[in-house]
Amino acid sequence: MTSEFDSLVALSAMDKAIYGVTGSKQKSMEKALLQLEKSDLGCGAGGGQNNVDVFRMAGLTFLTNANADDAKEKDETCTAIVRSTRSLKHDIERLVARFQNKEIQKCCQNGAQHYPFPQTCQERIKRIKTGSGRCIYAFRICCEFAVAKRLNDTHKHLLLGRNGMYTP
Repeated sequence: MTSEFDSLVALSAMDKAIYGVTGSKQKSMEKALLQLEKSDLGCGAGGGQNNVDVFRMAGLTFLTNANADDAKEKDETCTAIVRSTRSLKHDIERLVARFQNKEIQKCCQNGAQHYPFPQTCQERIKRIKTGSGRCIYAFRICCEFAVAKRLNDTHKHLLLGRNGMYTP
C-alpha cells in the first residue's frame, strides 16, 4: 500500500461469517459475532501494552516504520484467556446438578437462561403458570444466581459499530 505524505489511511478486515448477516438467509448479528469469536486466533477482547501489542493480542501481525514500538515476540501462549461465558455455563451446570429431579433441573435451567427483556427474577416467576413450589424455588435460585454472575462479568458483551468519516 502506498499513499501521499499527508494522507489518512484506514484499514478494515472482515471475517467471511459476517456475510451471513445479509442476504436471503439472515443470521442474527449475535450468531455471526459468536462465530467470529470461535475462530479468533488471539487472546480475546481487550487492549495491549502498546499499539503493536493490541494487534498481536488479536492474532494479527502489524508491520510499520512509523509510531510503533518494538515488539519483542516471545511466541508465548495466551495467559489471560477469556473464560467468562464458559465459566458461567459451568457454574450453572453445577448448580443444576444439585437438584436430583429432572423436572426441577429443567426449572433451574429455565431460570438461569438469559432473558432479553429487562425483568427481574420475581417478575419472571409471576409468569410461571405450571409447576410445583419446588420448581419455582429452583427457578428463583438459579435465576438470581445467573443474574448476579452476569452483573459481575468482567468481559461485557462488546458492541461493534462505526462512526462517521473523519474530515479535517
